[in-house]
Amino acid sequence: MSLAAISEARFTVLHCLMMITMMMMMIRMMMMMMMMMMMMMMMMMMMMMMMMMMMMMMMMIDDDDDDDDDDDDDDDDDDDDDDDDDDDDDDDDDDSDDDDDDDDDDDDDDG
Repeated sequence: MSLAAISEARFTVLHCLMMITMMMMMIRMMMMMMMMMMMMMMMMMMMMMMMMMMMMMMMMIDDDDDDDDDDDDDDDDDDDDDDDDDDDDDDDDDDSDDDDDDDDDDDDDDG
């Protein structure tokens, strides 16, 4: 009887130790899995943030290009102003021709 009781006690102790070790291993595995999931989520968040930053940078660069185009348009307007100045010069030439005609009329009166 005593030998049977001792063997039963040994079996229960071993069984309890095995269960405890299994639970510890399960907890450890779950912790490792949670850590891996957290690391993966952090990596995904970092990648998303980097993608958003890149998109923002690209959009900012596009805006700058548009502004440059506007500046080019302004330069074209300046060229148009230069053309207007040329037209004014032509008008001055016309006025001088009219003066010459008046002089010719005066000569006719003398004659």
